[in-house]
Amino acid sequence: IASRYGNKVAFTFLGCTTKRISKLPGFTYIKFDTTFEAYAKKLQKTPIDIMLAPLEDNPFNRCKSNIKWLEYSSCGIAGVYADLPPYNSCIKRGVTGLLAMSDPKQWFYAIDLLMKNPELRRSISLKARHQVMSKHTLKVGAHRWLQAYREIISLHATRNTASTGNLTVPSKFDAQYSGAPRRKKFSIMIMTWNRATMLDLCLKSLFKNLLARDECEIIIGDNGSSDATAEVISRYQIDKYIRKNSNIGLELYHELFDLAQGEYLIDLDDDVLDLPFGFEQKFEEYFAAYPDYGLLGLDVVQNEHTNGAKPDKTNYRDDTRGKLTIEEGVTGGWCLCLKRLTFEQIGKLSGVVLNMAQSEDGVLWKRVQAYGLRAGIIKDLKCFHASGPHFSREYGYLERDIEKYAISGLSSFVEAYANCGSKAIAPATPDPLISIVIPLFNRIDYTKKCIEAIQTTVSKETIYELILVDNNSNDATGEYIKSLGNQVHVITNSTNMGFAKACNQGASAAKGSYVLFLNNDTEPNPGWIDALVQVLKADETVAAVGSKLIYPDGTIQHAGIVIVNDRKNTDPLLARNNHVGKPEDSPEANTPFLYQALTAACILIRKSAFKKAGGFDEKYWNGYEDVDLCFKLQEQGGILVYQPASVVIHHESRSGPERFAKARDNIARLHKNWLGKIKPDFILNEDGTVTSTDAGKIRPYYTPGLPQATDINGIHLLSRYAVKTADRPNTGDTDMLPVEQVYEAMQPVLLASRPEDAVRALENIVRSFPNFARAHSDLGMLYYQSREKQKAVAHYERAATISPENADFQKNLADYYYVEMARAEDALKLYSKVLQARPKDVETLMTAGHILVSLQRFDEADAYYRKVLEIEPWNTAANEIHNKLSQKSRGGNGSKKAEDMYAEVKRLLDLNDQAGARRALEKMLGVCPHFALAHNDLAVLCYQSGDKDQALRHYEEAVRLQPENSTFQKNLGDFYYIEQGRIEDALRIYVRILETQPKDIETLMATGHICSSLSRWDDARTFYRRVLEIEPWKMEARKQLDSLENATTGAASLQLRASAQDMYAEAARLVSEGSVQAGKDRLAELVKRHPGFAIAHNDLGVLAYRAEDNQSALLSYQTATRIEPGNLTFKKNLADLYWKELGRIEDALKIYVDIMAAHPEDVETLLATGKICLSLRQPNDARVFFDRVLKIEPWNAEAHQQLRAV
Repeated sequence: IASRYGNKVAFTFLGCTTKRISKLPGFTYIKFDTTFEAYAKKLQKTPIDIMLAPLEDNPFNRCKSNIKWLEYSSCGIAGVYADLPPYNSCIKRGVTGLLAMSDPKQWFYAIDLLMKNPELRRSISLKARHQVMSKHTLKVGAHRWLQAYREIISLHATRNTASTGNLTVPSKFDAQYSGAPRRKKFSIMIMTWNRATMLDLCLKSLFKNLLARDECEIIIGDNGSSDATAEVISRYQIDKYIRKNSNIGLELYHELFDLAQGEYLIDLDDDVLDLPFGFEQKFEEYFAAYPDYGLLGLDVVQNEHTNGAKPDKTNYRDDTRGKLTIEEGVTGGWCLCLKRLTFEQIGKLSGVVLNMAQSEDGVLWKRVQAYGLRAGIIKDLKCFHASGPHFSREYGYLERDIEKYAISGLSSFVEAYANCGSKAIAPATPDPLISIVIPLFNRIDYTKKCIEAIQTTVSKETIYELILVDNNSNDATGEYIKSLGNQVHVITNSTNMGFAKACNQGASAAKGSYVLFLNNDTEPNPGWIDALVQVLKADETVAAVGSKLIYPDGTIQHAGIVIVNDRKNTDPLLARNNHVGKPEDSPEANTPFLYQALTAACILIRKSAFKKAGGFDEKYWNGYEDVDLCFKLQEQGGILVYQPASVVIHHESRSGPERFAKARDNIARLHKNWLGKIKPDFILNEDGTVTSTDAGKIRPYYTPGLPQATDINGIHLLSRYAVKTADRPNTGDTDMLPVEQVYEAMQPVLLASRPEDAVRALENIVRSFPNFARAHSDLGMLYYQSREKQKAVAHYERAATISPENADFQKNLADYYYVEMARAEDALKLYSKVLQARPKDVETLMTAGHILVSLQRFDEADAYYRKVLEIEPWNTAANEIHNKLSQKSRGGNGSKKAEDMYAEVKRLLDLNDQAGARRALEKMLGVCPHFALAHNDLAVLCYQSGDKDQALRHYEEAVRLQPENSTFQKNLGDFYYIEQGRIEDALRIYVRILETQPKDIETLMATGHICSSLSRWDDARTFYRRVLEIEPWKMEARKQLDSLENATTGAASLQLRASAQDMYAEAARLVSEGSVQAGKDRLAELVKRHPGFAIAHNDLGVLAYRAEDNQSALLSYQTATRIEPGNLTFKKNLADLYWKELGRIEDALKIYVDIMAAHPEDVETLLATGKICLSLRQPNDARVFFDRVLKIEPWNAEAHQQLRAV
């Protein structure tokens, strides 16, 4: 952070400091205060933007409180906190704070995110402070302490403990500390009897609308039902279940409340068929705002068939506090809630017999009032309570309810239900949540498909109405919509009023809270409407949410709309669909994003926002009215979300040519209304290059409170645009950011997500970018933390293999090998690589020393501890071990002498004095003949100088002294195999290595090669297949396996191949001798006889390119690449031609990106891509590539030159 921000950041440390810390920019230090009052005052007065609360993960810290979050939040400071129980149990990720695990990178990204986003800082600080002040002040929480003291005193008074002074804590507290499951926050109780259909609908709505399912326990009591109730219950994840043999009536509530362990107790009737989203947390929110209330209930939908059992309004008085309102009065029993503490304070339900005349809700209401607390209903937070004889008959429960009321002696209810008659009546429904408005003009075939799709894809639990506005269709549309009867609401116009007018007519007739505008040439997919509704329910700042529209062929038609200043075609407010023409599963189109505009072909809008914006501007004619509306919604403060989980097929442009009749007028009106007010997202320059503006409107969207699985559907590839113009076909090509920048953009969402959702997101990343090492490393860490060790090591190994130069990846893998797998030698080898890059890494030096001690290689171990003491003379652990090793009786100072001599060897090798190093090693072995590492190193030097006999002797001695060292074994095996042809001896060594290291790729490959040389084809295939199981991308193994599979193709094919090789050799000879045309003719003859001979096509392309025949070169390069798509040279040749000669920059970029995915360190490709970015006036992107080159080759002059150009 200090490096990135320099003097823009200052650091303040509370209570402690170190010399290293004091060197940070803007460093200040606040001394430890012995009184809390003094500390609190300092914290309030100190100017702080971001607070950090890291914790090491250990049992002690897991038992700490959340005091730092309470302190910082009460001061209105946003913070980053350790992802451990003190904080993750109270912080809502990304809402009231950010959480980071032990990986320093996560802390960096979290701090960086808050520094870059002042709006996010402010939002977190406000929401965190509100939560603390509403739930954690003395005023709100003191009664809990009072109650706890009362219970302790009560227990103390009733137990004979005075003689010992001990206090026995009751068992109900024991579970908190005994390792028992954590108590859930909400207990939801449902009592049922012979209403299986209603119970099913009730449970569907319950599970659909819970915001925090993992914080809820669902408890069902069945009063001996004889219908399908048990089967219905078995379909749901119920936490606790009581089934009685016979109906004991409301007395069952005693048992249900006894089972409930939650902090909040919710009593829910089984005939509540629809619930508001997140209702359980609404109860918590309202209790926090109304601490003087002891009992709260939900409001109910009322219509001509039911009053929802709610008394008339004369029984209620509004109690408004801020933006919240409670109707103080009778709560009713359909869905009520009280705190466990209140339940215990009022004496629970004890001492009362429950029945229909004295129900549980009535008893609770009276006792709460008697205790001095108030009760009421949360105004306008409505559920649908299907009470009354109408719904009793509709669902077939009339006789059941008559029996229930007769048993209870409620004759007036018996009479009312009996008088309802036996004639079936149409079901009544509450007011719809959604009004679907479809403008129609002809094309009855599409209209039928659209309506049928709606009817089959919208779930029964979703209450909606269908409004059809017919714009004077002259086909059979009128007859069809009449045939639908009362399933739809029809508005008929005498002339074609246009899309905007028709939509406004439909919206005026809409009863729903949300209005969904839908074209009639669409076919929604299952789940489409739920995905849209979910966003509006969860986030009140969202004004509208749009679907992913796809063409019938599966390619994308709409994934949000980008606004472009098109200077090439003089349109400063060009609105174009993003990602057009790409496959539906393209990762960049499968992440929720914010946009400035969405298409109205399928858009769900909050009706209140639609009205406030004045609806669609009817002066537009079938074009741009949706963009104009989106701009109005944005202007009034709403945000617009693209939701890829909602998928709709769109037969675009099938509505008829009249939709384009006034295109010019529409564009002119848009310019008149919005030029100067709306900032375009991108600029399309006259030369065809694209630059982004600082509008900042297109960015990833996270739905508050929803599981990450709905939000992280893939990778946050921040694709720039998909612009269609007259000169550019609708290809959907995008200017893609490098994957490193893409991954950087993902960090905020990953930080705000739960670990399991982050895993899903990273799995999508590595599927799309299998060679992106950083994602593999982070995925390994997440799997390790979830104890999925096999998956963890696989990703750690993959990261280390892809980026062998990255010390972090090597260290992660080494730690895993050492700690989890006891593979000490392998870990040591990796730690050595880390130390080559970081010679002063004390942690790694110490770990390597510990491993060497465990291997009884004391001299080498002590060398590491001495190095630590050179860096940190105060390191007591290193000093203690060093002293013990120095005192060992291995020849007194022999160990020290060997260590000093080996240090001299390393110094000589660093100076590239191999002859001097060899002499020093020989001298050292004269003094310390059992120093195995010296034998191995001397063998290497002997081999390099051509003294193979001496090399063999020392290789064998090194293995004899340390037979468990896999490096020494490999060196000897390779020598046997390559230099002496002792294949069987080499094979025995390799097999021995594989017994302890079955995933050693290098050894598996060598063993496969040996088996091939021995004609043991089946064994060779086994080893190569094993390599591909571990590393499916290993091309060498794939080629070897393919060659073995093709080994039996026969002599004829071999002869043909030999003939082709001969022709190619002859062509190469002719060209090298200067007979270019003759060589070219020979190559042409070769590809005619052997059209699959890829290199001949490539060479023809090279010759054509030299002759400036670009079209012939293009054809030849494309053919070579098609035959061998994995050949790096062929791909580069084609990309270079596209870029440098043909100006096809986007085609070139696609190839370069593909190459970098497989070869992330290909300097040539990195340079080319950087230059392209520079030509496109994207200096920041170019800098990334040139910087990457210099990390790989710090001496690369061209990269330095290009950076200066940047």
